[in-house]
Amino acid sequence: MLCFVVITAGGGSASACSCVGFTDPEAFARARAVFTGTLVSIEELPTDNYSSTDPQRLVFEVAEVFKGEAAARQTIVTEREGASCGLEVTGPGPFLVFTEPDPFTISGIQPGELYAGMCGGTHPLADGAVPAAFGQSQPPGPASAEPPLASTGADGDGVRWLIPIGAALIAIGAIALRPRWSRPRGE
Repeated sequence: MLCFVVITAGGGSASACSCVGFTDPEAFARARAVFTGTLVSIEELPTDNYSSTDPQRLVFEVAEVFKGEAAARQTIVTEREGASCGLEVTGPGPFLVFTEPDPFTISGIQPGELYAGMCGGTHPLADGAVPAAFGQSQPPGPASAEPPLASTGADGDGVRWLIPIGAALIAIGAIALRPRWSRPRGE
């Protein structure tokens, strides 16, 4: 087995995610939905094992929609950490949010949720100005029903049943394969 170890000195952070920079018009052209909004909450999804690729939900209060569809309270699913290209936002915003067209890298997305990652172009809307090329905005759709965290069906939840079944199969195998001691007849 070949193993690589990376040691870093100092307080820098390592990141495995590498993005191609997009201008706002380029990010707009490739996005599924584009909206402005403020961050309401970040919800970690329960998992059995911690991974930077575990999904988390970011809930935005949507102000304006410029492309696609977004609910008044829109849930964005992303990876937990930026090292895995998860969307990293700080503070309430407002933000210009570009959602990705295909959430191929993450599981647990429920109907009505969108995916956004670090490389999609989302950024703080510092001056409140959206490029004129985006056209006229539309109001967000009706408020979405946010799925409860415990019933998301995320990959970590689906594995929990394997432990008791595995233990039962091991016990059955041990019983079936145990040496058969026989007593001599007549005792």
